Amino acid sequence: MVKAEAELLEHDGKLWRKVDRDAKEGELIIIVDASDVQQAKPYEKGTVMTVVVNEIGGLTICKLYGHISRYEYAVLEPYEIHEAPTEIQAQLARQQRHLEALEERLEDVAELAEGNGLSTYTTTQLAQEIARRSLR
Repeated sequence: MVKAEAELLEHDGKLWRKVDRDAKEGELIIIVDASDVQQAKPYEKGTVMTVVVNEIGGLTICKLYGHISRYEYAVLEPYEIHEAPTEIQAQLARQQRHLEALEERLEDVAELAEGNGLSTYTTTQLAQEIARRSLR
């Protein structure tokens, strides 16, 4: 059985997944079929609204728009992108190694400053001395 990819969309700066199911009170829905819309229902395909009450005679009631038939909408569920824990762990390990290398270089600079005074070195000379010491 092939699972269809969920349709994602952005609304109010957040990512949402469009799901074909009955809506619950408080959920967001999006109009997917406005072919039966009359003047009493001033919405169009793509209109997003909040469900106030569900299942009153098989209809969903929404603020401002009144009755919405089930075939007219899809539910919007919040969608969050999660990185795999192993990828996060790998990133942390790389950052830790990088931090350790920077700390070692900082210790080299501190040793040079203590032994000779920073004023006797230009930035280039200091970098050359650190590089020379790291080759030992």
